[in-house]
Amino acid sequence: MNITKRIKCKLCNSLTITYEWSDFTLLQCKNCLLVSDHKIYDTKELNTLYDVLYHHSDNYDNYNREYEQLLNEIQPKLGWNRKKALQISQLKDHNKVIEFGAGVGVFGKYLLNRQVDYLGVEFDRSIVDKTETILGNSIVQGDIQNFLNNQKYDILFAFEVIEHISNLKKAFQNISKLLYPNGIFCFSVPNILRSNNNNNKISQDKPPIHLNYFSKSSIIKILGNYNFNNIKVFERPYPMLSSPMKHWIKLFFGSYNGMSLVVKATRTNYRIT
Repeated sequence: MNITKRIKCKLCNSLTITYEWSDFTLLQCKNCLLVSDHKIYDTKELNTLYDVLYHHSDNYDNYNREYEQLLNEIQPKLGWNRKKALQISQLKDHNKVIEFGAGVGVFGKYLLNRQVDYLGVEFDRSIVDKTETILGNSIVQGDIQNFLNNQKYDILFAFEVIEHISNLKKAFQNISKLLYPNGIFCFSVPNILRSNNNNNKISQDKPPIHLNYFSKSSIIKILGNYNFNNIKVFERPYPMLSSPMKHWIKLFFGSYNGMSLVVKATRTNYRIT
């Protein structure tokens, strides 16, 4: 006799259900709607994974191109996600800003050129060593799940980071601790519903690279449980120029699902536990 395993959500402990694509299976929480790989990976496993991704494959070649541009004092393009985040965060030059997933310093260099009080945090040690050439002491090594210092910040940015995080609960709790009351958490993630553009085939990296998959509805539910309110989610409205023609046809007929979501949420004044 087959027995269905009852697995609880790693965020809210509610029961999960199987979430099926045509080519893959994950779990979806019945309550907060998070879709995820249920496994919690340890730091050693993730270090090994990202060493391969960053340094022994061509998956992240764009980092190298942007790094060369920055070395030559050319500001790489920010892209739709970062531009939208700048707009909705209403960043002021006097704000104190922290960015997780700082990479080679594309966003950090832009903010430092605006004289913003900026700190970048990057998980990979060797990338930090490279980026110090660009950002100096404005970048440090750290993990969004547990990085803390004696500072509070007005705005916390994280572009294409949250989908990689193994322990989301720790990450959201830590983000709340780093922000001032009424501080802004502004981030981007892939839109899980973009799989609808590709005959229900998952159109982003699978575990263990991407561990969490988000929609507008799940983001609003999840952040509401972690000391955030005034949550606004913006969907990228159009495909990339390199996207297949069928995506543009879907856009024309109003059935296109944007590739990414950009989110602005305000940290509440409630006591952080």
